[in-house]
This record gives sequence, C-alpha cells and structure tokens, in this order.
Amino acid sequence: MATTTTTTTTTTESTLQATSRGTKNAFTGCFGFLKKSDEMAKIKFKQTQVSNRKKLFGTQYFDLIEKGATEEELAECVQRAKDDMQVIKDQIVELENEIERVDQETKSRMVPKPGEQKEEKKEEIPAPAPATDSTPAPAPAAPAADSTAETK
Repeated sequence: MATTTTTTTTTTESTLQATSRGTKNAFTGCFGFLKKSDEMAKIKFKQTQVSNRKKLFGTQYFDLIEKGATEEELAECVQRAKDDMQVIKDQIVELENEIERVDQETKSRMVPKPGEQKEEKKEEIPAPAPATDSTPAPAPAAPAADSTAETK
C-alpha cells in the first residue's frame, strides 16, 4: 500500500521516494538560501553606500562651487567620488559572484526526478538561444518598414 507509484517518462518513483527527494531538496534549497542571505544583505548595504556617496558628492561639489573652486578642484572632487563608488561597485560584483557560486552549488546538490537531467544542463542549453533570437528580430523589422515605403 505504500508502493503507490508516480510514473514519469522513463522510470517510476514511489511516494516514499518522491517525498524523501522533495524533503531533501527543500532542506538543500533552504540551506543554500541561508548561505547566500548574508551576501544579499551586504549587497543591499553596499547599494546604500553608493547612494550615500552620491549624496555626499553633491554636497561636496556644491560647497566647492560656493567657495569659488577652480575647475581642477571640481574635477578632482568628481574623480574621488567616481573612484569611491567604483570600489563599492566592485565589492558588489564580488558578492554577486559569491551568490552565483552558492546557487550553482545548491543546484548541483538537488536530486532530480528519475528520468530527468539536473537543472544545470537544462539551463546551459537555452541560454544562448534568446541572445541569438533577439539579435535577428530587429534587423528584419527595419527592411520590412523600408519595403512598405518603397511600394508607396
């Protein structure tokens, strides 16, 4: 009675096996989310730092203008702000890369249904397709508009 099966395209899986697989995947997903939640919080903090630096730049720039600063001093103020924000943005990219690594690690630990491939392989195949599909689409649209103009 506990041998009720759910059939897939190639093999069968008992209810107990499906429940066990689902539970393991749920815990794996939760653990993966917990591993990356710290990085996600750091990214939000870094984004706030970028916003605060922009506000500080505006204040510093207008203070320099009020004092009658030279073009060189204004350019130096702009460059300092750009450099500061670039450092923070680089840190954000590093954190995003760490999150991506944790996501890939978590996906690799997921147990697929019998007869299915892991999600990693499925995601790799369609990824290039949208890039190639979106590129040719605008090109034919322009000649079609031109051909209607030629017929008029």
